Amino acid sequence: MKLKYVTAFPGRRDSYQIPLSLFENGRLDRFVTDAYDAGITAGVLKKYGAKDLARRKCVDLPDALVDARLRYEIAGRLLSRVMQPSRSAVIADAWTARAGAAAANKHGASALFYEFQAELGFSLLKSRRQRRILFQFHPHPGWEHPLLTEDARRYPEFADLVASSTRANLSRRYAEHTCFAWKEADHVIVASSCTRTSLIHVGCPSENITVVPYGCETVENSNALRHEPKELRPYFLWVGAGSHRKGLHHLCRAWEISGCAKEASLIVVARVIDPGMAKPLNTPGVRWVQGLPRAELNWYFSHAKAFVMPSLSEGFGQVYLEALAKGCPVIGTRNSVLPDIADAQPWIDYVEPGNITELAESLSKTLRKNASISAHDKLAVAASVGSFTWESFRSGIENILRRFD
Repeated sequence: MKLKYVTAFPGRRDSYQIPLSLFENGRLDRFVTDAYDAGITAGVLKKYGAKDLARRKCVDLPDALVDARLRYEIAGRLLSRVMQPSRSAVIADAWTARAGAAAANKHGASALFYEFQAELGFSLLKSRRQRRILFQFHPHPGWEHPLLTEDARRYPEFADLVASSTRANLSRRYAEHTCFAWKEADHVIVASSCTRTSLIHVGCPSENITVVPYGCETVENSNALRHEPKELRPYFLWVGAGSHRKGLHHLCRAWEISGCAKEASLIVVARVIDPGMAKPLNTPGVRWVQGLPRAELNWYFSHAKAFVMPSLSEGFGQVYLEALAKGCPVIGTRNSVLPDIADAQPWIDYVEPGNITELAESLSKTLRKNASISAHDKLAVAASVGSFTWESFRSGIENILRRFD
């Protein structure tokens, strides 16, 4: 008999693919979340014009299986205004964890929780017959935080930010949030080998971890590209959050010493940047764009010399797939999904995280290549991520859950 599961998380995490997988395979008992366009919540959201929540909806999930708690969203936003956001996030995670565990206990269902809800949620389940499946989204803090902290020593302008993001300035109760969920889990699912490595580093048995890669986002703008952008010089492309963890400060420094600015541009597409990142972006040849329509962004992916994101740590790195899917070669680090994309390896140039000299050499080498990548090769690059679909991700989740029926 198939086990039923409750999953619980705030926001639109992974485009709702985990609850969708559970539903498609007849396993979803309840999906507990905060703001969601389901039932009465939809009217409340629209009444108050919550435009940033407009995509909180999975059309393939029946509203009857969604327990939407708008009050968690409202209270969480208010809480983040009066205390450090990382601390308020832990408190808000606890609300969802308790609600998820209560829903599972009501019908004796098992639980498939992200690390943010799992540590508390697993402990509140009443029976060991209720399976505890952990989806570890981020690399484990015991592996990731030392990397970020060491880099902050080299770049003290980011020290306060790193202390906040790693919760190093909080009490043990908050600083260790998400650290021990794997110890209570019957099995751990991760999206990349990088996250798997981080769990093994802290003691999780390798046989208890399965990698199930995400699918490539294929969100397209309904409006076609009206006018092609006019880029008169070759360019490298960065797309994402302008954060310390993603190594944007390393890229700007490497760009400066590479000499590439004489012939090319570095285009940084980032809606937000971390405090302290404005100075690195003020480097000759670097152009910061705060956002692009999807059709235009696709054009920039398709015509770039390379997509560059030398992250210190990535639980996955969805934007790497987006770049490759548009035929764009990549410069990145092994602390990401990149090593898992077997067919794309000929078009990936790896650099060590934080190694400015190596990154500068990679930029120069890529720029020196005489001809742009051919149309034939672009098709091959795009095909290299063809197996990374959300359908495959959902099937991978089900294949693991079958073991515990």
